[in-house]
Amino acid sequence: MTEQGLVPFVGPLLSALCLADFLESYCKNGSNWEADKIRKAFDYVRKPANKHKFQMAIERAESMGKKVISRPLPAWLYGLNGLATAVGYKEAFLELEVMDYEFKLINLAKEEWDKATAVYEYLKILNDAAQRLSDTKYTTANVFFPKVCELYLNLLLWERADEYFVREIATGVKERFFSKYWLNYKLYLATAIVLDPRYKLDIVDRWYTEIYGTMADIRMKEIVDVLTHAYNKYAHDNCKMLDEMGRPCTSSSLQNSELVLYLKVPKIPPVEEFDVLAWWRLNSPIFPTLAIMARDFLAIPISAAAFKEGTDFENIHYCSGLDVDVKQVVICTKSWLENSEY
Repeated sequence: MTEQGLVPFVGPLLSALCLADFLESYCKNGSNWEADKIRKAFDYVRKPANKHKFQMAIERAESMGKKVISRPLPAWLYGLNGLATAVGYKEAFLELEVMDYEFKLINLAKEEWDKATAVYEYLKILNDAAQRLSDTKYTTANVFFPKVCELYLNLLLWERADEYFVREIATGVKERFFSKYWLNYKLYLATAIVLDPRYKLDIVDRWYTEIYGTMADIRMKEIVDVLTHAYNKYAHDNCKMLDEMGRPCTSSSLQNSELVLYLKVPKIPPVEEFDVLAWWRLNSPIFPTLAIMARDFLAIPISAAAFKEGTDFENIHYCSGLDVDVKQVVICTKSWLENSEY
């Protein structure tokens, strides 16, 4: 937020902070694919009279070079882990139906097992993305741009898949989250990563080329326009500063000057352990206005882990008595107070 208390950013952004939780929830719900049939198969092999036959089926599958999961049969199946266990026993189940006609009547057909395996693999990618989004308790916003772009690119590719169930996964995530929040989410996160001196505009250009193809130049212009507009607003709000001659700066003399210089200066080496806020504090004498802007954009707690108390934050977000700017201030303040060690 600026010294006036607001980041110059308009649109539904705050709910995008729940992306990781949304993906985890989606994976749990999506893991119920063919749940009844899979549950019946496990109920069958758990019966004392069938355990020996199932062990023989496991050994037979392994002797043929087929991979079978080594974990014990679970007492119950739930969520993505449950689907992973089921898929892990797929080859054993297929061998058991050869040995046991009664089991064949309740087992999934090979095509259904193949679909279950594919669904698991795609949901696992989504779940891994959720973990990457929430694996840090508190972090600056610049780290999220490539993670979200990778997820969005996967969804675009899945929409063109031959398998209908893969297209359904992509459509489900895009319609319930990205169709509403992607425009503002990408603009905000792109602005944040441009303010990371390791990447600047180059990383945005690379990802946009992958995502938008021939439309990448148009999308890049959007980012540059947003970045320039945001900087000019900060320059206008901070025009009481002095220029290099010791004279009061005018808003026109500040416009674009620091931003252009920053983008021209070579990027620093892309080291993994990097304190971007410390870099801006150190370089604030060179980029005084841009440093304030970077502090505001980068310091907003956008990590999903910083917003794990979902109910409280959702109550604030959907409170009709507060405007968007006040909601943003209240949510950020609440998060900072509850994570005071940071």
